Amino acid sequence: MKKRSSRASAPPVAADAGEGPDADRYLVACASAAGKAHRDAHKNNQDAAAVCSRGESPTGPDIIALCVSDGCSALVAAEVGAQLTARRAVYSAVEWAEAHPQSLPSGAMEFVFDDVVSMIQRVSIAVGGANRADDVVADTLLSTMLVALVTPQGAAIFGVGDGVIAKDGDVRIERSGTSGTPYPAYRVRALGPSPSMKLFFVAGPEDWSSLTLATDGAEPLFSKGRTPATSLSRDAWLRASALRWELEAQVHEAAERSQDDVTVAIIARRAK
Repeated sequence: MKKRSSRASAPPVAADAGEGPDADRYLVACASAAGKAHRDAHKNNQDAAAVCSRGESPTGPDIIALCVSDGCSALVAAEVGAQLTARRAVYSAVEWAEAHPQSLPSGAMEFVFDDVVSMIQRVSIAVGGANRADDVVADTLLSTMLVALVTPQGAAIFGVGDGVIAKDGDVRIERSGTSGTPYPAYRVRALGPSPSMKLFFVAGPEDWSSLTLATDGAEPLFSKGRTPATSLSRDAWLRASALRWELEAQVHEAAERSQDDVTVAIIARRAK
């Protein structure tokens, strides 16, 4: 577990949308479970995941955004920041993609980052007022942010903070540095070095089969050359419900062995 250093108008799509004759070309699933440390302490899962889509074609949504967020476990209520960050990030990414239909999805990075930071600042002031806004940030709003954005122009994964990111079998493990985990909220209150958004993967419209985001508690699922996506059955590449069930099984099994919370989000191309 990490230590503390120092809507948009459309809702997320249903997981089983598009399993009829004109099935969606993409399948999406998110799963999250509390780790042993939080279960034993009777604390909430402090990870979060969100998905949002927009635009319809004969084969499903044109734009899909996913985010996983890991709240700083030293905080009083880190799950608040994780949930708000994940949702604002996906809504913001989709809004950007709608406004820039000809742009590569990697162009959304700074817009999403600035929008999430602005949200954190507004929430802290709304809750804490002028005198206690910094306390609200320090107690509830420190969380990481890993985002995948898929548009007709391609796909990109970007974010701030630690975790695991994969494009198909190409895995990148992002770990905290010596100065601790960077959080978007450090742009609002200087509890650590000011963070920068990182671009992890870019791909053309047909140059990927699956994109996976995970919090650092899910790292064991990426060992020995495997990823949650490579562990899926054939059926999971055909049906959204099967993808969701299999991913939930992997995540809950991993959480039973992990001290930390475990969260994974996958977007996959439906097998033909």
